[in-house]
Amino acid sequence: MNKLSRSIELRPAILLVVSGIVGSGVFKKVAPMAAELGSPLLVLACWVAAGVVSLAGALTYAEMAGMFPHSGGEYAYFKKVYGRLFAFFYGWGAFTVMRTATIAALAHIFGQSLISLTSLDTSLVELAVKCVATGLITFLSLINYRGVTFAEGLSRGLIYLTFTAVAIIAVVGFAATSGSMANLTQSVPVTATTAHGSLLGSLVVASLGAFWATMAGIRLPTSVKKSKILSEICPSRWVWEQVSSC
Repeated sequence: MNKLSRSIELRPAILLVVSGIVGSGVFKKVAPMAAELGSPLLVLACWVAAGVVSLAGALTYAEMAGMFPHSGGEYAYFKKVYGRLFAFFYGWGAFTVMRTATIAALAHIFGQSLISLTSLDTSLVELAVKCVATGLITFLSLINYRGVTFAEGLSRGLIYLTFTAVAIIAVVGFAATSGSMANLTQSVPVTATTAHGSLLGSLVVASLGAFWATMAGIRLPTSVKKSKILSEICPSRWVWEQVSSC
């Protein structure tokens, strides 16, 4: 095969980006953000700010994907803009550190969440988490090896399950009699937070959690070569990425 098969359509392309946003960032990062800031309104402000910054990145990536519809994502763009040497270093850096660390972190978070549902002995928890993470990476690698269409089907099913989980959490939360909308405006005393010396420092630290989720738009360029309708996918994904991150 001389070129990749363009088999990803509009809806799967949208779900690909959304699935990267509504995941570990949404479920795992809100608690540490709240502990850092102690204010629900400030947490929401961090999400809004991260969404605005990510919008700029999404627009840039989408435009470059339309200009250079080649395999390789950022590597292809950097090669065109900054030259082969910069692209070479970035490519190896992404392969050995950046992408690898991201995959490991996501798998580790999955392992922690899964093991937390069991009554495993404390001394074995860390080992179990690592085993689950390793197994997950191996399993998903084999799934992707089967082909993009097969992997996209699995990803679609998982994101639908995620949507269902978010909907259930929202319904149960708003239906709870012990809750109150007034909690959105009540802040925890500053002494009870882990503020880094100033409000600005805490906002920066907390925003990292929001960026962990909203920067999933980076998936757009890496799959653009496999998309059937490039002119339709790029604009649509700009909008859907930001809607899902709000």
